[in-house]
Amino acid sequence: MVSIQDYTPDLKESWLRCRALAYMHSSFTDEITDQRDDIPANRRISLVATSDKQVVGLVDAVYLDATQANPESYGFKAGTVLTTLDAVATHPDYQHRGIGLQEI
Repeated sequence: MVSIQDYTPDLKESWLRCRALAYMHSSFTDEITDQRDDIPANRRISLVATSDKQVVGLVDAVYLDATQANPESYGFKAGTVLTTLDAVATHPDYQHRGIGLQEI
């Protein structure tokens, strides 16, 4: 059974393994590292799908501040918070199983 939860630091190694395996056969091989960006909790959403205490899917969204992106340059009103999907991955052994369709 797969469950969705907020990322916690104790899942770091499993998170890194999931992302590395998912990115291995993609155009994102340059993103395979042994580090996870340390973004403050108030500037991100980080969810993981877990099975047997192992990360099998992940998504990280990061809220950009005014120094990173100008909303007006994208046609949005000043002050609009822009967000980027920083990481999206599914462990290869769990792909095509509908993990991304899970309800939170």
